[in-house]
Amino acid sequence: FPVTINIELKAEGYYYQLKGKRIDKSWKKVTLKQLLQYVTTGTDIKLSSDIPNIDLGPVSIKNAGVDKIFDWLKSEFKCEINFCLNTLYAGALTYGQTGETKKLRMGWNVREGKLTVQPAKEQVQINLVMKDSKGKTERVKSTQKKYKSVKDEHIHSGLPAAYLKSVCQRMQDEVNNEGRLGGDITAFLIPSFRPGMVAQVDDTRYPDRGGHFFIKTVE
Repeated sequence: FPVTINIELKAEGYYYQLKGKRIDKSWKKVTLKQLLQYVTTGTDIKLSSDIPNIDLGPVSIKNAGVDKIFDWLKSEFKCEINFCLNTLYAGALTYGQTGETKKLRMGWNVREGKLTVQPAKEQVQINLVMKDSKGKTERVKSTQKKYKSVKDEHIHSGLPAAYLKSVCQRMQDEVNNEGRLGGDITAFLIPSFRPGMVAQVDDTRYPDRGGHFFIKTVE
């Protein structure tokens, strides 16, 4: 039959296999990867090899949905949680290790580019703040040298120094990038991209729009 209407289809990612799933479980001691392995049991979801080996301590989950568990990990441990196809990543970085870089050129293999510069915000230094069992406060500061104010972000105590450093720097980069060029690009199937890769965008007409862009989502 003749096609008369164009529609856009968006497919839901592998998170759909976790919808409606309830977790009722307690551990005296559990790591991040062990928790995620339990949560994804019985699904087609794989765990990223880049998930850090961090101890969450004693954990008790009472009939909670997976979305609530993910929100808790983001709030208490400042985890980034993302899917790349059927692979689940959680940790200090956005998608684990940054993927390969592929080139795009405006007017050649880019159909449409909506790149804008947001108003630059006041320079801020990110500090991670944690309290130990005795109530002693500790801080991890980002490497930001120039700043007008400090933003405290509270995080669970007892985490490895390397993890804290990576989280702090990621959150600092997010603040610093708020005033930079960003947006959406509509390209063709070749070259193909996945979240976590980098697009090197060249624009011969407007060179200021060019640069290296981290791919957060692909539709």
